Amino acid sequence: MYTFGKIMVLARKNVMVDPHRVRELAKHLGTSESEAIRAAVDGALHWHEVEAAARKLRRRGGIEDVFGRVSADAASRNATSGTA
Repeated sequence: MYTFGKIMVLARKNVMVDPHRVRELAKHLGTSESEAIRAAVDGALHWHEVEAAARKLRRRGGIEDVFGRVSADAASRNATSGTA
């Protein structure tokens, strides 16, 4: 799904999916099965954007706790585990 100006353009794709899972997702979202599949694709793309932003942030040294709200124990665990 992509937009051209302000008009959303859809293309028919032939995909093999588990119909029970698609139906379950649609029920949870309160949408049609087609809309549920579009939402799942959008969600996956957004997740990749978040992962890329997190990697970029880690490369820049992580987040600095300028207000001192993270305890020293939590900061040392993050430093040894490689997370920020």
